Amino acid sequence: MSFADSLKGMVDKAKSMAKENSDKVDQAVGKVGDTVNEKTEGKYSDKVDKAQDAIKKNLGVEDEGGQSGQGGAGEQGPGQGDQSGQGGQPGQGGPQG
Repeated sequence: MSFADSLKGMVDKAKSMAKENSDKVDQAVGKVGDTVNEKTEGKYSDKVDKAQDAIKKNLGVEDEGGQSGQGGAGEQGPGQGDQSGQGGQPGQGGPQG
């Protein structure tokens, strides 16, 4: 198997995994875009939006409604805050009483 074949296989696997976890990919792309917009004070927001759309399109990940769009920090539902480092286990990350 040549290097090009091996690389294509890895890319195909990554795309497949992205489709299986499209909600997580969409959320991650949105967070990155929001961070860039925050750090640049929105100066490049049009370019960031285009980059987000291109990433989602190339990975085959699209928002509900069939369109790539910008996810954002304000679009999370209740109890869906940043859970990084939580391992995705239920019951963690909430307020401690």
